[in-house]
Amino acid sequence: MEQLPSTFVNGFHDEESVRKMQYNQFGRTGLQVSKISLGTGTLSKFYGDLDAATGIKAVHQALRKGINYVDTAPYYGQGRSEEILGQALKDVPRQAYYVATKVGRYELDYENMFDYSAKKTRESVEKSLKLLGVDYLDVVQIHDVEFVEDLSVIWNETLPTLEKLRDEGKLKFIGVSAYPMDVLKKVIVGAPGRFDTVLCYCRNTLIDDSLKEYIPFFEENKLAIICASGHGLGLLTNAGPQPWHPCQDQTKLICREASEYCKQQGVELGKLA
Repeated sequence: MEQLPSTFVNGFHDEESVRKMQYNQFGRTGLQVSKISLGTGTLSKFYGDLDAATGIKAVHQALRKGINYVDTAPYYGQGRSEEILGQALKDVPRQAYYVATKVGRYELDYENMFDYSAKKTRESVEKSLKLLGVDYLDVVQIHDVEFVEDLSVIWNETLPTLEKLRDEGKLKFIGVSAYPMDVLKKVIVGAPGRFDTVLCYCRNTLIDDSLKEYIPFFEENKLAIICASGHGLGLLTNAGPQPWHPCQDQTKLICREASEYCKQQGVELGKLA
């Protein structure tokens, strides 16, 4: 690219790699975000055990090479992801990255997993700030809104609390995430102009490209679109998915056959996907 992004820091970044990275306008936020971002669910134990030192090294490598958007959540390792990411970010200039976290989903046991109340939302943001070691969060997303019993809680408690925290300078932009695309649309329609970003996952892959149908709606609402889990939570990789993966056995079988073929050819399925 001819012009370096505003997140470029001389002496920290590998300039050659940064110039090779593609950066896109992030909805109406004014941010210029790398096409590839870094998800940190792997800093928890979602995909097997990963020691903190390896995780920190991976974060540093990604940021130096030009990735400038990092996503985490309290639910990832029940704070472990945010904690390790915070350790990594101590050695990174604040200008060099945008950090996004979430509210609403927390514990492993279902009875305590979700809480979209105003009180818990504020507590969660304050805790994330401490764990990440930052003065403000670039993006805070409402996590997996399909699990709230009544969507009015999102509109009347979670969202207003995030807006207050934004006014206090503790966060800059507000987003929403979910797996069902129709739920995402419903939440956004119910709060016109109040969301800045939308995150969906596993919806722009070789086995599910349903995101495409909703892109015009998201763009019409000037939302930054974050497409997570481009490999279908491990389905479209040579390593394959974790035992907890929720998809149907037939889909797993098809993807396993594809990965075995790629292994025989010396190719990583994830690169093709």
